[in-house]
This record gives sequence, structure tokens and C-alpha cells, in this order.
Amino acid sequence: MGTRPDITMRPDEIRAFLATQTRAVVVALAHGAPVGSVGALTLADDAVEVALAPDDPLVALLAADDRICVIAEEFPDYRSITGVCAHGRAEAVAGRDRPTWRVTLDDTTSFAFAKIPRA
Repeated sequence: MGTRPDITMRPDEIRAFLATQTRAVVVALAHGAPVGSVGALTLADDAVEVALAPDDPLVALLAADDRICVIAEEFPDYRSITGVCAHGRAEAVAGRDRPTWRVTLDDTTSFAFAKIPRA
């Protein structure tokens, strides 16, 4: 058995990928179980900002428990599947037209299938 190739993305690759994304799955906890919604995504330095509709159930969930996971991915074809999951604490961002939270990129999981060696 051979070793598996490292398909994780470097921090600069993560930022470059996130800069191209406009939507993400935002996940919060409801009674200990994950619940997700689609939100608007913006890259902000070494963080992402996600905005939700004011009536989205995650707004109340994040107010009660700020643990959050933001997942951005694209999959135009198998060899181009790319994704980043940012885990952390949601920091509310004031002064926006929709409820918005900032999540740092300190704790990420990433993958880029383009890094898989081709025979």
C-alpha cells in the first residue's frame, strides 16, 4: 500500500480559493446537532464573513451558541473538486444590512483534488 498524497491547501491557496466564492454552507448547532443554511460569503483578510437572511433559523442559533463551521466548495468536475471548511467562533459584524458573522481562518480543513498525482 502506498502513501496517500497530501491534497490540503496552503494558507495562500485557501485565501485565493475563498476569494472566488460567493456562497457557503453555514453550520450551527441546534440541541447538539448540526443545522445548516446557505449564506453569502466574503473573504476579509484572514477571515471569512458570512451573511444570512434575517429570518434564517441560524441567526437565533448563533446568538445562543457561537460555534460555527463555514464550508465553501466547488466541483465543476471530479479532478477540480476543491473545498475549505473554517471552524471557530462566530463574531457578529455590526452595521450590515443582513446578520453577518466573521470567522477566522485559524482552524481550517481543505482539499484540492487537482493535487492528486495523475498516472
